[in-house]
Amino acid sequence: MTAAAPYPDLSAMLVDRLMSEGLLKHDRGDQLLQHCFATTSHQDTVIVLQCALDKFDDMIGTASGAKCLVECYARATGHQLQAFNDILLARALEIATGKFSNYFMQHILEHGDAETSRLLVERLMADVVQLSLHSIGSYVVEACYQKTGLLPLVLAAFLRLDDDCLAQLVQGAYANYVVHKLLNTAIHVFPRETMALVRRIHGLPQDVTRQPHARKVMTVVLKILARAGRMYA
Repeated sequence: MTAAAPYPDLSAMLVDRLMSEGLLKHDRGDQLLQHCFATTSHQDTVIVLQCALDKFDDMIGTASGAKCLVECYARATGHQLQAFNDILLARALEIATGKFSNYFMQHILEHGDAETSRLLVERLMADVVQLSLHSIGSYVVEACYQKTGLLPLVLAAFLRLDDDCLAQLVQGAYANYVVHKLLNTAIHVFPRETMALVRRIHGLPQDVTRQPHARKVMTVVLKILARAGRMYA
């Protein structure tokens, strides 16, 4: 590719050949893409990115394809970047709960621009209960408050939940981790809002709070309440 780079026609033929032979799903495709983007012209990069957009559904279902999407997203600009973002927003729940696609979502949450991260978090928080209860989606919810700097949006989404939804999360096999980590993270930076959530959880029925999966959450809740009691004693 380095040798072909000075010759536009040859470089374009090589890129076209690599695309037709499945570069975007190759086990080392992400490494090859890095070299491709570093050596080929902008025009060739645009061709690769369009191919990734066209084959998004095939790529997102494999580990190698998801890694290639990360590389393509990092190089996308203008209308192609917008096209990637449109897909992410329109299919946020699906991508966040995919075996491999969730890593792509987490990468964008952490490394995407501030506006994209905000829009994605807002979209994901619309399904925060379903995601938190999901074995894979729960990790994406954690990424929303651990990797984006948008903890207030996540905390607000939890505070908007009714008691029935909150009870599901507190005793959920995966969701309980989301909740107790959220409380531990938020109490130091947003104490008032976190205390409001803590008090609501503490007020849930005992048949919820005594469930095995609720123990970690209740341990954190009781520690926070005890600390608050000592502060105001």
